[in-house]
Amino acid sequence: MKKYLSLVFSVILIALTVFPCFAAAGRPPLVIDNANLLTYDEKSDLEKHLSAVSDRLRANIVVVTENSIGSKTPMEYADDYFDYNGYGDDGVLLLINMSERDWYVSTKGSCEDKVKYETIGKMILSDVKKGNYYSAFVSYADTCEGMMEGTGSGALLFTRNAPRFILVALIAGIIISFVIMAKYKKQLNSVSSKAKADDYVVKDSLNLKSAKDIFLYRTVSRVRRQTESSSSSGGSHTSSSGSSHGGGGGKF
Repeated sequence: MKKYLSLVFSVILIALTVFPCFAAAGRPPLVIDNANLLTYDEKSDLEKHLSAVSDRLRANIVVVTENSIGSKTPMEYADDYFDYNGYGDDGVLLLINMSERDWYVSTKGSCEDKVKYETIGKMILSDVKKGNYYSAFVSYADTCEGMMEGTGSGALLFTRNAPRFILVALIAGIIISFVIMAKYKKQLNSVSSKAKADDYVVKDSLNLKSAKDIFLYRTVSRVRRQTESSSSSGGSHTSSSGSSHGGGGGKF
C-alpha cells in the first residue's frame, strides 16, 4: 500500500513539474524581434519576463518589432499578428515599426477594456526614443500587469493613500517653516522698528538729479506645437479575422 501511494505521489509531482514546461512550450514566442533591437541576452530575459507576466494574467503579453510592415496600417498589422499566430483570445501586443517610427498597442479579450494604450505610451516612449528598447519593453509588460490588476503604474496606490500623504506633507511643511522662521526671527531681535519710512534714510544721502526709463526684459508666451510622438486615437474595432480589438498608438 505504501509503495502504491508513493507511486501515485511521484506521478502527481512529476505532472505538476512538467505541466508548466508543456504550457510554455505550446505557447508561441512572446518576443518577435525582427528589427534586431535587442541583444541575445536581452531577448532571452525579456521572453522570461513576458512569460511570467502572461502566466500571472492568463493573457499573452507580446512584443513585435519590424523594420517594415508593408502596406498594412500599424493597427491592421498588430491585430492580425495577434490573431493569426496562436495567441488566443486574451492579450496585448506592442508593435514597433522602425521604418515609419510607428508604435501601436493592440488589445484583445479581457485586456481590451483594462489596458489603456495612452498609459503604455507615456511609460515607454521616452526609452524608445533614446533607443533603450529593453527597458521600454519591460515597462510595457509591467504597466500591462498593473492595469490588469487594477493598480495602474502606481497611480492607484497613490490615490488610495493620498489623504495620508497630504497630511504628512502638510505637517512636515509646517514644522520646517516654523523652524526656519524662528531662526530668522532670532537673528532680527536686535533690530528696532521705525514709525516712518523717512527714518530709514540717511539725511542728505539721496540726491536724485535725473531719471530714465530703461527697458530691462520682456515676457514671451509660447504654446508647444503638436508633434509626431503624440498618440493617435484608439477604440474598439473589428480585425480582419472578425475579432474585437482595442488599442491605439502613434509616432516616436
